[in-house]
Amino acid sequence: MIDVHPPHQAIHTWKEYLLHMSTIVLGLLIAIGLEQSVEAMHRANERNELRESLKHETEKAIADARQTEQTENDPLRWLSARSELVETALATHQPISALLPRKPHVTSSNLPVDPVWSAAKSSGLLQLLTQEEVEVYSQADILFTSLENGQKPGRDASYKRAQFEVRHQADPQHPGMIDLSHATPEELNTYIALLQEEYTAWDQVRVGCQYLRGIETAINAGERDLGGIQKASQQFYSRDPR
Repeated sequence: MIDVHPPHQAIHTWKEYLLHMSTIVLGLLIAIGLEQSVEAMHRANERNELRESLKHETEKAIADARQTEQTENDPLRWLSARSELVETALATHQPISALLPRKPHVTSSNLPVDPVWSAAKSSGLLQLLTQEEVEVYSQADILFTSLENGQKPGRDASYKRAQFEVRHQADPQHPGMIDLSHATPEELNTYIALLQEEYTAWDQVRVGCQYLRGIETAINAGERDLGGIQKASQQFYSRDPR
């Protein structure tokens, strides 16, 4: 609120009136200018803080994406090898006489997330950023959402494969092992389908992390062109687990 006080003495001439009005207008302009300057400084600080927070989030997402990729590699190789073993047994009409270990438990990795971006989006702080910044971070956000949604198909596929293995678990003297020596061809085909379903689901998570790591690495390096961001998404892609 800006208070405008009446003159202490009566105004008798136009000159005094104009002088008084000029003083009021000048005071109002100064007050408004100061207020806008303070607001501009506040917004500049908010912008800098938001950009710094997004930078830290980007760096963490790169590290988490790399860790998730590495965590998925061994399980994917296991699923591929087990599928090949069963396929070979079917193709050669040879029974699987040896006991097979169940899929080893894998400690969950830190799936990349973007809480800073989500909070800024919901609170209306994205207006502090340039249009180019909003576009590239929005592109990354699509992958964050895709990775989060991709967890459920992977977990569901893992559960179904595990249930099959439980039904074919070996005798109590061999815990953690399964016995497929008496499995029918139909059962073995079912097992192959479950292994491949699980492989596909988790491989999509692995590849999604590669795409995200490429985008976030480019953003962290200062890339703000949407075409450059989309091109950078391919830089870490590998078709098969390394």
